Amino acid sequence: MKTFEVKVEIRPAKGVLDPEGRAVLSTLGSLGFGGVKSVTVGKIIEMSVEAEGEAAARERALRMCGEFLANPVIEVFSVEVSGGRGGG
Repeated sequence: MKTFEVKVEIRPAKGVLDPEGRAVLSTLGSLGFGGVKSVTVGKIIEMSVEAEGEAAARERALRMCGEFLANPVIEVFSVEVSGGRGGG
């Protein structure tokens, strides 16, 4: 098994209200940071995953997102996989 670094980015799906993003946008304007037209607030999850190869690590991460990390009804996600150290 090799260890892969996995980065998952999760954001609200297009058309889904983002109250946290609206609050950040409003506060930025109140603090004098004009010119900001939109804000989307999401989350980034980074993890080390053991797998046979990069494709297997990606598949595991996608399953994690679909079953637990993201709500596919209101969120979209992307997965980046890098590394592949250790193992044989």
